[in-house]
Amino acid sequence: PVLAFRTVTYCTENEETPIGKGTRFTENLAALGFMTENRILRKQTIGALPRVAQRLTIQEGDAVHWIETLRMVEQRPMCLISHFVPAEKFPDLFERFESGSLHALLGATYGCKLRRTESLVTAVLPQGDDAKTLGMPQNRPVLRVKSVNVDDRDGTPVEYAITRFRADRIQLRINP
Repeated sequence: PVLAFRTVTYCTENEETPIGKGTRFTENLAALGFMTENRILRKQTIGALPRVAQRLTIQEGDAVHWIETLRMVEQRPMCLISHFVPAEKFPDLFERFESGSLHALLGATYGCKLRRTESLVTAVLPQGDDAKTLGMPQNRPVLRVKSVNVDDRDGTPVEYAITRFRADRIQLRINP
C-alpha cells in the first residue's frame, strides 16, 4: 500500500518547514536562517533505466541527464539527491547548471515551473557510497524519497529524483 499525502514537513533540530507541491527544501531552510550549500558530485548522460523511463514517461534507454548533488545544512551533510531529467528537453543543462538549485535553474532558464506529483518515502540502509558521502555509519537507515516533478504548464514529467536523507537529522511529517 502507498500512502498519499499533500504536505510534507521537514524538521531540522526544532525547526519545521512545510513542503508542498511547489516549495523547495533548501530555500525554506535558508529563509529560516540556516546556512545551506548544494554541491554537485556528478553530471553524466546515461540511458534511462526502466523505472526512470517509467516515471519520466519516456522510452527505456532514452538519454537522461543524471545529476548527483549533496545538500549541506550548517556545513553538515543532510541529503544526497539523484536527479534524472530527459536530455532531449534540456540538451545544454550541464553547461548551464554549475551550482545552486536545479529547480530554480529550470524555471529561470527554461520557464519550467516544477510541481511535485508524487513522493514515495521508505526507510532503507544506505547503498554504495551514500553512507560515506553523508558521513554516517553504513548500518544506520536513510529516508529515501522518490519523487516526480512535472512542468506546471502541461503536466509533463520533467524530473525524477531519488533523495536519501540522513534519518538522524530529518523528520518527515505527512499530512493526508
